Amino acid sequence: MTDIRKAFWTYTSAEDVLREINGYALRDNPATGLKKGDLIRRVSDLRADGSTSSGAWIYAGVFGNGKNLSKRRDSKTDPGGLGLYPGFEWTWPDNIRILYNRASCDSHGKPYRAANRSSGATSRRSAGRATTFSRRAIGA
Repeated sequence: MTDIRKAFWTYTSAEDVLREINGYALRDNPATGLKKGDLIRRVSDLRADGSTSSGAWIYAGVFGNGKNLSKRRDSKTDPGGLGLYPGFEWTWPDNIRILYNRASCDSHGKPYRAANRSSGATSRRSAGRATTFSRRAIGA
């Protein structure tokens, strides 16, 4: 077994490691607009053809446009009024703040009746109804 303490790294900071995890274009890619050496901007920039690299796909884009987005601290700008603050730090993947929030909708995206919606931190699953969606229904 190899001892991790004997590993040789050329990284000089934690940001260097995060930049590597974010990923790079390994060659020019016209489909994404990335040139060799560019940092990955979002998950959709990653390619299965070997033209990109990423240490962990969920962090692809944390260094969007060459800036460490995890260092942002805008806790005042909330364009939707939902308490999501898109300029505060960074969430994976692609800085999406709500993932698959379809529990309160039917399979066509229509919200259930207001009486069935939950409030606060505890959640009722649409008044006891569990809904299963196909990947097509959620737009994946």
